[in-house]
Amino acid sequence: MTRVEVQRLTLPPGFKAGPHTHPGPAVCYVTEGRILFQVKGQPARYYTAGQTIFEPASTPIERFDNNSSSAPTTFIATYLLGDLDTELLHRLP
Repeated sequence: MTRVEVQRLTLPPGFKAGPHTHPGPAVCYVTEGRILFQVKGQPARYYTAGQTIFEPASTPIERFDNNSSSAPTTFIATYLLGDLDTELLHRLP
């Protein structure tokens, strides 16, 4: 890993990221709301404000959802990237 990118992201109510991977590991700190997170082959877990989510590199993420139908969820995402990584997220079919 040769660079770091940090973003503050907001998921609208009911948002579902869909299956995806990241080229490098990602660490997400939930600042508001609740996220339903699941790595392929593992049980789904809820994360709330103050908790940290680890997304391993090149590993299918099945769920990264805002389950609230009325409130947004906000988090700070830190992506560890290589020189050739041009995209932060790769959608899976």
